[in-house]
Amino acid sequence: MFFPKLRKRAKWIFAFLALVFALSFAFLGVGAGGSGIGDYIADLFNRQPGAETGPSVNSAKQRAEDNPRDADAQLAYANSLQNAGQTTEAIAALEGYLELRKDDTAALEQLATLYLTLASEAENRAQQAQAAAAVAFFRNELFGGQQDMTKTLGTGGPFTEREQTAASEAYQAAAGTMQANYAKEAETWKRLTDIVDDNPEFFLQLGRSSQSANEFQQAIDGYERYLELAPNDANADQVKAIVKQLKQQVKLSGLTSPTGG
Repeated sequence: MFFPKLRKRAKWIFAFLALVFALSFAFLGVGAGGSGIGDYIADLFNRQPGAETGPSVNSAKQRAEDNPRDADAQLAYANSLQNAGQTTEAIAALEGYLELRKDDTAALEQLATLYLTLASEAENRAQQAQAAAAVAFFRNELFGGQQDMTKTLGTGGPFTEREQTAASEAYQAAAGTMQANYAKEAETWKRLTDIVDDNPEFFLQLGRSSQSANEFQQAIDGYERYLELAPNDANADQVKAIVKQLKQQVKLSGLTSPTGG
């Protein structure tokens, strides 16, 4: 469960909070995630190398299967899957292409974007499940047997413990998927920085994705390299503040920083 048991005398306070929470969730929707630097993430989603018009999935698949060592055929298949919205399948095809052309930085950026897409989708599902669990909890606490009150607010009957448990399990599943895909995204940015060691954006993305994956030391290393390469960038001050926070987290967790921070 997400919340401890409330005291009965505080119910009127949480009635107001629950109503505000429900209304804000309904009208404002789920947030877009708080694990990165917004402009760069938006740019990644808008800059997808495989987004051009191309062959159909079936024809591209047939060509790729007939020519397994043809890198162009494998890339065309990956792009067709991405254009069709089949993100997981596109990742698998793109990974196959990268086995043939390991140093294709454009394809690696594309792969990172696809992992980010899956992570963001899972993050939205996690937030929705968490919101559902919160509403379930407040409704059950506030209106338990008060059917007239729930009808007045348009919330229906009280949630059962089973429904709260289902929401909690959905959150755990989505959070695990989110974490795994952020880790894969970070791994891809690391591959890029190993190939190109002087691109500040690559290191910024390595820092962001590693932070989202809770790989804090790798995030610090990525951010600090970004600051070395682009000390006057518009995001530099924000990144410095993030690095400071991450170093505190690393210190509290008992880890040591190889960079001496």
